Amino acid sequence: MLSKIFTLFILLISAQSMGQTTTALDPGTGDWSEDNSWSDGIPESGNCYNIIIIPTGVYIEIDVTVDLINCPAINIIVEAGAEIHFQTGKKLKLPYGSTIFVDTSSNNGTISSGNGNGNSNYIEIGGDVVWSADDPDFTGGTLGEPPVLLGVGLTSYNATIVQVNDVVIEWETYFETNNSHFEIERKLGNENWTTIDIVNGGMNTESANYYRYVDYNLAYGQYYYRVTQFDNDGQSTVFGIKSIKIGDEAMYIVSKYNVLGEKVGDNYSGIVIVLYSNGTTEKVFQ
Repeated sequence: MLSKIFTLFILLISAQSMGQTTTALDPGTGDWSEDNSWSDGIPESGNCYNIIIIPTGVYIEIDVTVDLINCPAINIIVEAGAEIHFQTGKKLKLPYGSTIFVDTSSNNGTISSGNGNGNSNYIEIGGDVVWSADDPDFTGGTLGEPPVLLGVGLTSYNATIVQVNDVVIEWETYFETNNSHFEIERKLGNENWTTIDIVNGGMNTESANYYRYVDYNLAYGQYYYRVTQFDNDGQSTVFGIKSIKIGDEAMYIVSKYNVLGEKVGDNYSGIVIVLYSNGTTEKVFQ
């Protein structure tokens, strides 16, 4: 029997992301424009976030036109049993590279509309309408595409605990074009990001390259890691954020399963349940 599931979504974000996460209060309902609907301020123009989570049981009504087009890429998670509902005439405009993931792992999450039509209610990503009131309620899947990595094709990317309090960051590419280097960053809890290493890239190659970095002797706490790839012309892309908790015992990944209980590998795309060596599990979007 799987033990208590902790929910953590790991998503690609743009290099310019502010690194914040906004979460709706749980339990409860609220309007998008109401400050008490959110745990860290209303996500609106000038107040950008890389991840917006609508937890299970929370109903958020979009009562204003939400224009976030000038923010970096945003990833919205509508957990199972949560809902985003549009009042008639209201819209959600997101920047290029944004995604909206609606979870169906137990009870469908939902995106629903008011009484308007497609010209009245819609979701726009990078100037393209990806859902409108003319469409049925959106009850599972992903709207939009994550940002494309600039200079590499990524085969795998992981962070795991070894030897009780060491963390291994490893990734593999299957091609690299104009790739200068990678920058590994870490933060503890709510602290600022700190660069802990810079790894030279493979420049131009069509063969597989494997990279590995070990962060040794960490104190107990919740750590976050991200790897940024830099082209020779200075452009960059963040692979994503990995979350690691250093606790009282060693914890490493034993296996991963999809929501149907089937065992999957690191290349699987979607919601997975990660089983750790200490018996705990974690629901992850990879």
